[in-house]
Parts: sequence; C-alpha cells; structure tokens
Amino acid sequence: MEKKKIIWIVTAAALLALAVAPALLAWLLLFGRKEERTAENSPLEGTYYEPWAEAMRAAEKRLLADPGLRRVETAAADGTRLCADFLPGRGKRAVILVHGFMTAPTKNFAVMAEDYRAAGFAVLMVHLRAHGPSGGRHGGLGAIESRDVLAWVRWCEENLPGQELALHGASMGGTAVHFSMEKADKKEIGRMAHEIATKPNTMLFAVRRKTGLLI
Repeated sequence: MEKKKIIWIVTAAALLALAVAPALLAWLLLFGRKEERTAENSPLEGTYYEPWAEAMRAAEKRLLADPGLRRVETAAADGTRLCADFLPGRGKRAVILVHGFMTAPTKNFAVMAEDYRAAGFAVLMVHLRAHGPSGGRHGGLGAIESRDVLAWVRWCEENLPGQELALHGASMGGTAVHFSMEKADKKEIGRMAHEIATKPNTMLFAVRRKTGLLI
C-alpha cells in the first residue's frame, strides 16, 4: 500500500512538472531581458505606426538631443535598479510615461512628450525592468512592473513636490499603470482614467496630490 502511494505521488509530481515546465520555459524566453526598440531602429513602415513614422523619428531625435534631458534612477521594491529619462517642465504638472513591451519610451512617446512639455509638464520617461538601462532579468506583463510604476510615483513625490502627477502608459505600460492604481492607497489618489484613442490599451491616469501621497 505504501509503495502504491509513493508511485502515485511520484507520478502526480511528474505530470505536474510536465504541465508547468512549458509555461515556465515560455515565460523565461518571452519575458527575459529585451533590447528596447526605438523609432530609429524599428521597421515602422507596414505597421500600426506607419502614418506617424516620420514624425516619430524626428521627435525622437529632437528629444534625445535636448540639453535638458538627464538620466535618473530609483530602486524597485525588490531592489532592482530602475532608470528613466527626465525633462523638466514649467509649472506644477508632471507626467510619467510608461512604454510597452520591447519598446523604448522614445518610440512610444517622443511625439506626445513634446506635446506634454508644450503644455508645461515635466516629463519622466521610464525604462521598464528588463529593458534598456534598467536592471532585472525578467518582466511580468505589467503585473511586476506596476510596483515599479509606484516606485517612480514616489520618486516624483520626493523630487517634484507639490506637482499634480499624471501616469500615461502604452500597451503593457498601460497595464502596469492600471495595476499600479489598484495597488496604491486610494484615499490619497484621485483617479481619473480614459482610453487614449490613438493606441489600444493605452491608459491615462491623473493623480492629484492632497497632503502627501502614501503608497
């Protein structure tokens, strides 16, 4: 009887391993560290972006050449080094731009970053974990990244005190923004959301400061 029990346990464990292993392998391969695709090094023609390809590449070049652009860093909740590119604004508003999977922030947001700056916003373009200069070996389809978004909210609280803050995410970045709002302290966050018409799954959230943001 004991022998049959052992055989049953071993068989069940083997079947479970067979079921889980492909999913684990797919996650490791799909969400491992990725090179960011910029507008300059991406084949935009023949894709969703084709109508805006020329404008995207031109805006990206202007953005990267901006003398006010600087690299900033913070740490994720798990200690992972996170990087972002920051452009100061004029006034009391800032926006965190969160790019999509395998995409550089300048590809998703160079044109919109110029629009935000023209409206007076300070602009923080984050590099998601496992992308570009940020640390981390694997991403999480927005779930893990959502806590990284909150780390950048805290960075803004410390470095841009008193400013109204907007979060704007594209594709997987939109998922991360959405999840981050679910994990944040809703007593301290006034939440407004709507779909951005120019790209599916892009979310915009405005976070209004009160006496202090506690997340």
